[in-house]
Amino acid sequence: MKVPTRLGVGFIGSGFNTRFHIQSWTGVRDADVRGVWSPNQKNAADAAKLANSLNVGPAKAYKSITEMIADPEYKIGRPRQLYKGATRRSVPAIDKR
Repeated sequence: MKVPTRLGVGFIGSGFNTRFHIQSWTGVRDADVRGVWSPNQKNAADAAKLANSLNVGPAKAYKSITEMIADPEYKIGRPRQLYKGATRRSVPAIDKR
C-alpha cells in the first residue's frame, strides 16, 4: 500500500473544541480532517458535514473510535491516550496496511 503524503486527522468528540479546530483547519497545509467520532452520532455527522463544507475533508462520522483508527483508507493521527499498557499496536502500522 502506498503511504499517503497528506496527514489525515480524526477528532474524538464533536463539541466546541472540535468545531473550532475544524474551522481553523482551513489554514493547515498537507492535512485533511478525515473523521469524527462522538457518542452522539448526530453531532459527529454535523461536525463531519462542517469539515466537508469548509473543504477541509473528506470527513465522515464514525460509529466507534476503533473503527475510525482502523480505517485503512486514511492515515489518521491517533491520540496517545489510546496507547495504554503494552507498546504493541492493535492497529497495523500505516505502511503495513
